[in-house]
Amino acid sequence: MFFSFLFWLNLLYSPEEVLKKEPPTSPPEIKVKRTTKQKEKEKKKIFFFLGGGFLAGTTAMASMSLLGLCRDYVAERSHDRLLRRFFSGSIAALFLLLLLSPSSRIAKILHVRQKRKLSEVKRPRGPSFSANVHERPPLSVYRKFLFLLRIAVPSLSSREGGTLMIISSLLLLNTYLSLRVLKISGQLSKTVIACDLVAMAKKILVFMVWCLPVALTNSSVNYCVGILTLQFQSNLSRYFYRRYLNQKVFYPLASSHFVEEVDQRMTKDIESWSLSLTGVYTCLFKPLIDVALFTYKVASITGARGSLAILGYHAGFVMFAHTFFPDMERIVSEQLARNGALVTAHQRLISYAEEYVMTQGQNFHRSLMEKYLASIIEHDQWASYVRGGYGIMEIFFLKYGSLLLSSVICGAAVFNKHTEGMSAADLMAFFVETSFLVNKLSFSIGNILKNLRKLFVLHALTNRVYELQEGIEKAIEDGAGAVAGEVVRGNYIEFDRVPIVLPTGEVLCEELSFYVKPGMNLLVVGPNGCGKSSMVRLLGGLWPLQGGRIMRPRNDQIYYVPQRPYMSNGTLRDQITYPLKSSEVGASEATLLHCLELAVFDDIFTKPNITWDSSLSWAGDTLSMGEKQKLAMARLFFHRPRFAILDECSSMMDVEVEERLYSVCYQLGISLITIAHRRSVWKHHNWILRFDGCGGFLFSPITFVSEGVVVLTNVVNASEPFMVGEEVRLDLSQYDV
Repeated sequence: MFFSFLFWLNLLYSPEEVLKKEPPTSPPEIKVKRTTKQKEKEKKKIFFFLGGGFLAGTTAMASMSLLGLCRDYVAERSHDRLLRRFFSGSIAALFLLLLLSPSSRIAKILHVRQKRKLSEVKRPRGPSFSANVHERPPLSVYRKFLFLLRIAVPSLSSREGGTLMIISSLLLLNTYLSLRVLKISGQLSKTVIACDLVAMAKKILVFMVWCLPVALTNSSVNYCVGILTLQFQSNLSRYFYRRYLNQKVFYPLASSHFVEEVDQRMTKDIESWSLSLTGVYTCLFKPLIDVALFTYKVASITGARGSLAILGYHAGFVMFAHTFFPDMERIVSEQLARNGALVTAHQRLISYAEEYVMTQGQNFHRSLMEKYLASIIEHDQWASYVRGGYGIMEIFFLKYGSLLLSSVICGAAVFNKHTEGMSAADLMAFFVETSFLVNKLSFSIGNILKNLRKLFVLHALTNRVYELQEGIEKAIEDGAGAVAGEVVRGNYIEFDRVPIVLPTGEVLCEELSFYVKPGMNLLVVGPNGCGKSSMVRLLGGLWPLQGGRIMRPRNDQIYYVPQRPYMSNGTLRDQITYPLKSSEVGASEATLLHCLELAVFDDIFTKPNITWDSSLSWAGDTLSMGEKQKLAMARLFFHRPRFAILDECSSMMDVEVEERLYSVCYQLGISLITIAHRRSVWKHHNWILRFDGCGGFLFSPITFVSEGVVVLTNVVNASEPFMVGEEVRLDLSQYDV
């Protein structure tokens, strides 16, 4: 330390000036008249001693001493053959590890894969699954973002716009308070140099008082940001729920693979997008205000050159980083896609837990999960390798480079002619304030550049969320563009020359014609894959009509009871009144109990912990499949529609219970369209629609002759015209299970 001090002192002053230098005769607090030369020498001495002499001299001498020792050591041991081999082997091993590291290999492999993907993307794509829908030109991410932003913030006068204004005002207030605290910090440093204990205590008290509104402002900003994130998430979720949970959208989008991981996008991605947007706004708005304000402040102290030097330095870094910057958007998009695939796989596994255990599929699903996990790890290793390389450059330029530049600018400001005539305390306060402003400006610009990476995350999330909108629009356009038939409202159900066509284009039946009027019970039979369920999907509007005409009553006059009924979340009352809420219907307990009695399920209350207000896991193991089917029939008896579609709805019930349920349907005047393979059900029907599995059908009233044998007394409609009006004898035992 002593030698470093002498070294810098020798550089600053000639030997004569050092010998002539006398110790001060007055304490620091007593002001003494000094000449201009003495003041200049005092300023130089304070700056170099405090800012450079102490730190730089020590570092320089220590470095020189260390380098000298290393040079002597190397010269002494250079003839040691073992040591030379050790260093040569270490350097070779280091380069070998760098070249053969897993991250570098993964980076090269994935780089080649991504080039292939880009080349595939540039190729013209084939036609979409709907030939009637024209492919739209892809929107830019800017327009996608504006679309989502209009949903998140409907208008500036909305509550979201008000929250944005409050956050902006708080950020501006925070900047103003930072300047006030900065001014007080400079004054506090001045009192410390002047050794004024009373003034220092007052400034400390003032500093603590000003820190209170700063803390309150920061806490208020965090609170408002959290509220704004929830508002964004609420608006986006409600918009997509309203459009996605639509009869014309939900089934086509859920059954197709146009949009993968829909559940992940509807929940996690919307939440992440809202959080990312508020984070980008707060992380960029305040630094931008700080840059504008501190640029003006620095320019007023150091001149325009100081501000231009800082801005030019960071602009050069941006140009340099643009060349070597990793493709963060692609990295984040790939990461979200791979994580979403793993989450979806876990959710599917939970949905089929019983089948998974009973079929001994542990090894298969374990290997599948490990494959997804290995894919995520592989990508994250590559992403870490790329980010690490960029992080070295970022830290070097934005941290140490900007710190060195700030020291140079502060030094130039101290030597400025405007600082002449300042005392030691004033000069110290000026130095502290200037260095804080310059560092704050560099820090704000660095924050903007660092937070630009969040824009790439927002970019990737915008693409994933907007793909939901594209999928919804495509489902609507496919349904509207593919409709070639007509759906009309009537008092009964009728198919008039309706083709049964799968989404793949396979034709199951060219022209299907039949009707179901009140009092008719229609039995639908045929081999697997003949079109029974497809006919129901057309009737329910799940598939677009490719031709012909369908007449059907209002939606509340038709009720569908599947083999695996859906159990909603809620109380036992809600299970019976589904899809209506029990609180909205206002049905009495006596009415609901009567529905359970009709469904032969009034003994449900003998189970433990089950009351009318019980909210249990109805979709889980609380009820058996047969009990769930009984509960679904209780729903049917509660709504009492004119027509009911029963799709294997009693396959898990006892025959006696099944007999009673069909008798109740007859007593309530509910006309049935039944798809069933159990022989015990057939006798409750007086009409039949029989598919032969080769595109043909027969529609006729029936009479049961013997066990499994029916007579079609008068064929009304048939795929072969010559069969109309004929009497046909059929053996249905082939359809019995």
